[in-house]
Amino acid sequence: SGPIGQLEAEFLAFLDHGVRYAVTFNSGTSALLAAYFALGVREGVEAAGPALTYHAALSPVFALRGDVVLVDIDPVSRGLDPKALEAAITENTRVVTVVHQWGHPCDMDAILGVAERYGLRVLEDCSHAHGSRYKGKPVGTFGDAAVFSLQANKAVYAGEGGILVTDDALVQDRATLLATTGTVPGLGHRR
Repeated sequence: SGPIGQLEAEFLAFLDHGVRYAVTFNSGTSALLAAYFALGVREGVEAAGPALTYHAALSPVFALRGDVVLVDIDPVSRGLDPKALEAAITENTRVVTVVHQWGHPCDMDAILGVAERYGLRVLEDCSHAHGSRYKGKPVGTFGDAAVFSLQANKAVYAGEGGILVTDDALVQDRATLLATTGTVPGLGHRR
């Protein structure tokens, strides 16, 4: 299936086969847009994410007409604070984005607990955490979807690019739809 298929297969192996599907994109930001789309972000839906992060971790939510709720970080991990996350959840919150800052994993046990209690989908932004592990398990294998950037200043790079990984066949199908058509249903053509 060519070099792209080989890259996707090798990346899944790199994640210790903790997820079944990988979809490549022209950038990590494009992969994030596809992830938000695949997880159901649309008008009237909130995505909660860390107040300390690069804008691209959350800005694709706006392209889908969703809303972003900024959440305080834990001063030690620099990742999302689980207690602050729980306090920020509203009736419109559907997705929580964790960013594993500079290779430091978030407290995934606590965050997944909050997500389960409130029925939230979890998106892991692993753009600076290639190879990082939480309790021995690779980051990017905990949530409903994860994105790794391959931009030139990342730990693992290809000049540009991004990879979305997931264990959910529907998320993979929806992300692939966006990757292959460049169209967000309901919003028209995207370039």
